[in-house]
Order: sequence, then C-alpha cells, then structure tokens
Amino acid sequence: MNPRSSVETTRTPASGASGVVAAGHVLAADAGRGILERGGNAVDAAVAAAFVAGVVEPWNTGIGGHGFCSVHMARSNLTQVFDWVTRGPDESHEEMFELDEGVGGVFGFTRVKDDAQATGYLAAEAPATGSALAELLGRHGTMPLRDVLEPAIELALGGYPVDWRTSLCIADSLDYMRAFPALASIYAPDGLPPRAGTIFRDGDRLVLGDLGKTLQRFADEGPDLLSQGAVADAVVAEVRGHGGILTMGDLAHSARPIVVTEPTRTYRGITYVSGRCPIVVEVLNILEWFDLAALGPDHPLARHLMIEAMRQAWVDALTYLGDPADGDAPWQGLLSKEYAADVAERIDLAHASDEPSAGDPWRFEGRARPSTQALPSSVRGPNHTTQVVAIDRWANMVSLEESLGSWFGSKVAIPGTGIVLGNGMQAFDPRPGRMLSVAPDKRPLKIAPAILAFKDGRPWLSICASGGRTTTAAALHTMVNLVDFRMGLQAAVETPRVHAELGPAYIDDRASDQTVTALRQMGHRLRPIGEDPWLAAFGRPSVAMIDPTTGMRLGGGDALHSAGASAV
Repeated sequence: MNPRSSVETTRTPASGASGVVAAGHVLAADAGRGILERGGNAVDAAVAAAFVAGVVEPWNTGIGGHGFCSVHMARSNLTQVFDWVTRGPDESHEEMFELDEGVGGVFGFTRVKDDAQATGYLAAEAPATGSALAELLGRHGTMPLRDVLEPAIELALGGYPVDWRTSLCIADSLDYMRAFPALASIYAPDGLPPRAGTIFRDGDRLVLGDLGKTLQRFADEGPDLLSQGAVADAVVAEVRGHGGILTMGDLAHSARPIVVTEPTRTYRGITYVSGRCPIVVEVLNILEWFDLAALGPDHPLARHLMIEAMRQAWVDALTYLGDPADGDAPWQGLLSKEYAADVAERIDLAHASDEPSAGDPWRFEGRARPSTQALPSSVRGPNHTTQVVAIDRWANMVSLEESLGSWFGSKVAIPGTGIVLGNGMQAFDPRPGRMLSVAPDKRPLKIAPAILAFKDGRPWLSICASGGRTTTAAALHTMVNLVDFRMGLQAAVETPRVHAELGPAYIDDRASDQTVTALRQMGHRLRPIGEDPWLAAFGRPSVAMIDPTTGMRLGGGDALHSAGASAV
C-alpha cells in the first residue's frame, strides 16, 4: 500500500572501457570526456571539467574561489591531497567584524553587522582556484594548460543555452546584484535573469566575454596571471578601493595549494582517503562497530546509528578542530579507531542521545583535555559548491570540489575580468579568542570530503559532493550504500538519506513511515524534507567507479539536478 503518491527520478550510469568523468553539470562532464578522448588522463579531464564548471555554474564556482581535491596516480601509487581552501589575509585579525545579534554563516557563528563576513569586500578571499588547478595539472597531468582550457574558453566566449537552474540561481541573487552593479552587469544587465528555453521558445544564451578573455590570457600567460601583473593589480585595486584588505602578498600566497600525503584509513577492509575531512573519518570509524548490512538501508536502527554517529562527529569537529595545521588539536585521537570504539560503546541502541556533547579524544593521545568552547548553533548553510570525479584507462583517480562559498561568493566581481571572488571568510568565527577566530594565514575547518577508495589494494572508487554542510551526508551514505549494502552505483546515490549535526535530524520524506515513527519513538527530533531539484537538501554526490569484475569505468550522480556523467 502507498498512503501517498511520490515522484521517483533516476539516472542511468555512464559506462566505458577507457574512462569516465562525473560532475555537477553535464557540460563539465562532457568536457572531461572530450579530454579523455584526446588521450588525456584523469587529471587532465578533471581540470578541464573544473574550469568549465566555473563557466556553466558561475554561482557555485570560478577561478576566484577555493577548493581541494584528492588524486591517485596509479603508476607511482602516489595519493595526494591538494588543498587551496581559504586562508586568512595578511591584514586580517580577530576583531575585524562588528558583531550583531543572531546566528549566521556556514557554521552558525554569531552574525556580523551588515553581513560583512559573507557579502562584500571584507568577505572577499584571494582567488586560488585557477592557480591551484594549473598546479595540479602541472604535477600530474599530461596535456598543456592551453589545451585543457579550450572547452571553458569556447563556452565563455561563444555562450551556452540558459537552462532553468541557471535562470533560477541568478534570479535568486538579484537582490545582491542590485548592491553590486559589476556582478549585475555580467549576469543580469537589464535587471532580469536570463530566460531559460522551453518547448515553445528558445531561451537566452549566456555569454561571459570578459571571463572568456581572462581564461584565454590565463592559457597564454600562465597561472601567474592571478598573482601578479595587470589582472592581480585589478583585483587588489577593486577590493581595497571599497574597504577590503586583500594585498598582492595574499594573492601570491594563495596561488600555490598545500599538497600533502594524507594517511590512508580503512572501512570494512576498504582503504580510503577522505580529502582531509575529519567528519567522514570519525563517522565511518564509529559505524564500523555495527553490522549495518544485516539491517538494511532504511531500517530504523541503521538510520539511528547514522544519525548518532554524524551528530557526534560534528560536535567533536566543531569543538576541537580548525586549521588542519593546528598541532594542538587532537587530530590523532579523534580519528583513531580506539576513540570510535569508545563512542560506539556509549551509543544507546534504543534511545536518541540528548543534546550532543563532545567526547574526550585527548586521552587517546595521552594528553589532558583542555577547556572547550561553546558550540555554534545549528544552521543549514547554503547549498553551494560543485564537484568533479574522474577515473581513466590507467586507473588514475581524481575527486575534486571547488566553491565560491555562497552563491556568487562575496558578490564582488572584478570589472573587465569576469572574475567573482569567493567569500571564504564566512567560515571563520567572528568572535575573538575562539578556536576558529580570524587570523592571518589561518585556514578554517574543512567539512567536505573528497573520497578515493581502494578495494583489494586496487583503485576502485571516487566520491565527491556539493551542498554546503550536507556534502558529508551525501558522501557518507554513498560510501555506506556501496560497501555495506552492496548497491549498484546509481542506487547508492539515489537512496534516501539523513543529515544530522546539531539540532533536529533531517530525513528524506521518501523514508518509510514505519522508520520515521520508530525514530521518533526513540526520541529523535526529525524534520522530514521532500527533496526537489531546487532544494538539494541532502547534498549532490557524483561518483566514478571501476567495476572490479569487468573493469568498466562507471559514472553516476544526483538525479534531480543538472549533474551528468560521460564515459569513453
């Protein structure tokens, strides 16, 4: 019996013998496939797709933003993380924002006056994505930057048909554009969003001429374009001319990503790297102590365990962690199997926990636990960012996320360049004396994963997602669905999810009524949400996989949005 009607939407996975690219937008995935067809490797394809995403998803990403990726090179068996997440500018300080009442920002910190931490020239970060992608390409790609940039340049200069999502995202930002005319001149020059096509009429084409010319200069002159010279001068002049604090030193510093070798983790015999995402590691460590496969994905106990593990990991991260370079934080203890066992033992299988409290990972490092800070509030942040995953014929793998922070970032567009600067400053705590307070060269807590996984020691899986804080839920469920419940790739992405941190737990309203009732009887505060193409309430994952039996490259992703996967 079905007590109410529902809409079921699905995609068919892309498959090919030589490689696959999946991304947040189908045009980005197609661009990556074109690079694979020309003999490029997964890094070449992912970088091409990432540049295209900045053209066709300009509200989510662009060369003026930030990001990170995990990359595995099969021949050398080298796995690295490239991290170009926001850093505090040289002139930043912990009292640079005037506090206001209420909460806001991606982590639910105290709101600041005039929303200056998220919107405007003090919110603007140094552009890092363009230079970081070039660095990734230079280290592990096989094709020249000029060739990899071709698809993005052609789309920017020639334009592309406006779809409903593009029109809607620009329409939703019109209020901001009225306050930032340089941004409006690019995306709503007549004060209205571009029109999407219908079966009755052709839609508009979005031409980004200034951005296309900047990308062409980037191809001709190289990555230094964004850290020195005329374009860099224009960025600093525009920002500082309106009260911002970016310097040429900030641009130079942000032009090189941090490159690290992340320790590998294990989950039920699968080896993986998380892309330096502590929340994913802690949740998987906790879940490993329970036999999820015997329950099924919508069993009340399986949902209960996911909620409890996610809540604990979020509270621990927001209490103890910040910049991954902070050696005083209990990274080793928090991410240890021993700490997860301690947490798992304390989970009540019949009752939801009360308001979450941080655990004590310090004793697993042999150190005393210091005083902790008050937790931020629970705030569902914006569904920003986009992602690219790729696997090639040589079994090289990439999982890449890029972002402007919020939609259109800081809303600061640099005249004549098409560059929009991200607002990564919103991820810092505006209050002085806090773990995540603003400071020069400091980086905020990274909450989004870029997963690469290996089965029997061989490359197997790449997962990445977008959607603000819900990226963790999207990636975690996809991983658990593939490993524990042995789902096919597309089912692993599309099966209803939960998202839990502070406050109520969110659950896809496609979950069974019996499960929702049972969870409420356990004491969970649930907020059912109907997923739709606009909301993206539980993140938007993209997945690439090597079928262990056939060796085929498979790609899939979210069925409700403009995501796509293309294979060769």
